[in-house]
Amino acid sequence: MSGCGCEIEIKNKEQSRVLVQLLAINGVMFVAEIIAGIVGDSTALIADSLDMLADATVYAIGLYAVGRSLVAKEKAAHISGIFQVMLGLGVLFDIVRRFFVGSEPESLMMIAVGAVALIANTLCLRLIYKHRQGEVHMRASWIFSKNDVIANLGVIIGGVMVAWFASPWPDLIIGLIIAVIVISGGVRIINEANKEKKGRCAVVDQIPSSKANTNKKRSIKLLLLGIFTLISVAIGIQWSGVFQPEPIPQHLQNMGGDFTLRSADGPVALKDFRGKVVLIYFGYTNCPDACPLTMANWARALKQLTEKERSKVQGMLVSVDPERDTPETLNEYTAFFHPNIIGVTGSNEELRKIVSLYRSDFEIEQEGDSENYSVAHMSFVYVIDPQGNLRDLLAHESLPEGIVKSVRNALKVGG
Repeated sequence: MSGCGCEIEIKNKEQSRVLVQLLAINGVMFVAEIIAGIVGDSTALIADSLDMLADATVYAIGLYAVGRSLVAKEKAAHISGIFQVMLGLGVLFDIVRRFFVGSEPESLMMIAVGAVALIANTLCLRLIYKHRQGEVHMRASWIFSKNDVIANLGVIIGGVMVAWFASPWPDLIIGLIIAVIVISGGVRIINEANKEKKGRCAVVDQIPSSKANTNKKRSIKLLLLGIFTLISVAIGIQWSGVFQPEPIPQHLQNMGGDFTLRSADGPVALKDFRGKVVLIYFGYTNCPDACPLTMANWARALKQLTEKERSKVQGMLVSVDPERDTPETLNEYTAFFHPNIIGVTGSNEELRKIVSLYRSDFEIEQEGDSENYSVAHMSFVYVIDPQGNLRDLLAHESLPEGIVKSVRNALKVGG
């Protein structure tokens, strides 16, 4: 019976059913991705999860708008767009923070969670497809779902590239792209809502199909161009050495070497720490200034590293005062500063051989039979990379920021 409003009621119920399904899918995926992003230290996953949150909010607002006036639907779309722009700006802030603080994303988690999210959002696209040319709040839902699929593909590509280059840069780049997509999607929704408000929706809805197809092809081309550009930039950066450690300075190439000394837990060899960056310092526990300053700066530097970076760094105080510094004394001393620092020592003969490998030296300055003697020693921090090569030489008074930079450069070598 025409004019009874039955078609409108059916349409409203159908829209509500679709939006409830979309809300449920995106709500679940937001929780899953935000947890995976935090655990996996991935900017791209966190960005994608916030995109899911924005979409879930959009669908909730869309549910509110179903069956209401055009003005209410326009307001709903407008609020949705503003919310998405704000989340996109939040992601940009996180990217800048990670750029300076550092991160170490888990590539396998990015790929796996990105694939699950892609399946979920492909389902969302199928659900919303028939409503893609509908009222403004449903068109907003369609735009968000398309953006999600693009973002998911980006996360998967980013995960592959993180594994390929062994670098967090692809994750940051993908996170940046998703943030731009989120912001541009929000701006587009705001523009759509404004057009509705100005009464131009009829013109928008009547765009010839040929022009719509042209726009679709243009979007696909832009997406492919963006992916190609990302891969090209990443490869170019790889070749330029940004992902590679700085070369070993020539004056360090013939320095260093493996050794075995004693700790409170038994014999310790430098090669035991292959796969980690090792900081070595020759000193002693009764040192009044240089040694405690060095240990304190190591501790502060270790705190500035991420948890995953810290797990790959080992500090080693080599005591050149074996008469007073027993393994137990060294253990108590180093534990005061940081659990990642151990103390080792050996006989005078062993120590002489080791310091000569590192072009260092020490001398006992003793007057008579006094036990309150001092030890003159050279004060350098030797940075050993995960392959066991001397990578850098730092002054003992180096600030934590300088130590962190040197450690991160050495971590690029890999074990």
